[in-house]
Amino acid sequence: PLGFFDPLGLMDNADEEMFTWWRQAELKHGRIAQMAVLGHIITAKGDRFPGAEGIPAGLGAFFGPDHIPTRVLAEMFLFIGLLDIGYTSRQAELEQIHLEKSKWDAKTIARKRAVELNQGRAAMMGIWGLVTHEMIDGKPYVINELMGMHVSI
Repeated sequence: PLGFFDPLGLMDNADEEMFTWWRQAELKHGRIAQMAVLGHIITAKGDRFPGAEGIPAGLGAFFGPDHIPTRVLAEMFLFIGLLDIGYTSRQAELEQIHLEKSKWDAKTIARKRAVELNQGRAAMMGIWGLVTHEMIDGKPYVINELMGMHVSI
């Protein structure tokens, strides 16, 4: 629905290979942002993985007195990096298998790819908003505050 959007002119002199690289980066960041928004909401609700009950929600998980230990963060980033390397090396094959099994026509595939791209864009703006509001006054969920339902982070 939003189509091609390049307000900074990054694609003015780019070839198709460069456009593809930027688009893949946008999709990857969008997927990460979707997970980040979901994680922010779930931890603000109070849910934690076993053994992480004492880790605070929001930015406190990284910068607070009870933050995630550096070793654990390093392990998480290493694990995610390995997953990304593995996925990237077989991305075309995995996507082809998925699309063949889905039995979607070309129009449906194009629509779903556009939806994924736009949802990723929305999630990038969403996590940016949550983090920004949390940094300003510790209240990331502005709409909840307006409705009188405070969410403590």
